[in-house]
Amino acid sequence: MRKTIVLLIALVSVSTCYGQTAEEYYEQGLEKYHAADYRGAIRSLNKSIQLDPNNADAYNKRGNSKLRAFNQDFRGAMADYSKFIELDPMNPKGYFNRGLVRSTLEDYDRAIEDFTEAIKLDPNYTIAYKERGDAKKMMGNKEGALADYEAATEMELKEKASVAEIDTTQGTEVVESIEESMVVKDSKNMVVDLSAFTTVEKDINYAGLQLQNARKTFGVGFFLGLLGSALATGGYFAKNPKVQTGLVVAGGVTSLVGSVVMITAVIPIGGAGKILQRVQFPKTLPVKVE
Repeated sequence: MRKTIVLLIALVSVSTCYGQTAEEYYEQGLEKYHAADYRGAIRSLNKSIQLDPNNADAYNKRGNSKLRAFNQDFRGAMADYSKFIELDPMNPKGYFNRGLVRSTLEDYDRAIEDFTEAIKLDPNYTIAYKERGDAKKMMGNKEGALADYEAATEMELKEKASVAEIDTTQGTEVVESIEESMVVKDSKNMVVDLSAFTTVEKDINYAGLQLQNARKTFGVGFFLGLLGSALATGGYFAKNPKVQTGLVVAGGVTSLVGSVVMITAVIPIGGAGKILQRVQFPKTLPVKVE
């Protein structure tokens, strides 16, 4: 009985020491997300959501990770954003992010609805006006698109004017932080899942090794072909009939072996080709989701 109690205490102690909370998994997911390890972020956020299904921000970040991962999961991201909206309906980010996915999937009508909802919740949501303008343009609504672009431009000018009015003696750091946030919103840079490059690098290196083997094999076969030709030529000029026959036969056999060896070089070349065909570089996505 005493041993059983000791064992139970030990198990509880181990679970206490090593079991992570939903918040810890969430913070771990954020770290991986900011380190561009999107697949790792998804794994950590999955665990966080399992332990706490009501963490709205976890769904939002998992949706962002699914969009930026090597194999983009648009439907999965949209489901996460919908859950984020359900849990935090007054947060415009959810509508904006879901609108981006719908716009990407060419569901422009519902994308415009999401962008409009985001703008209702935050009338100064500059980038939401831009994206809604893009969606309207794709729908052929040029006037509506122009109105949204003009609204976005006006807001940007006001933002820049407010930055210029900040007293530099009070805090250059404030100015820098505002400018930094504007750069993030308007950046044309692309983000990728850096962890996916490991797989790509391995495939390309293996394909290169296959091609090197093919080159060596082909070289051996080519050399045997030359040797066979030389032997056959020597036999042709030989005066002794036996020597002549022997050299011609040896040359023919050597040339045949060389041809077979060169043909076998096609196998690793084909293998390398298949590897390179399936190699997919990480997809890129504009820095837009929030």
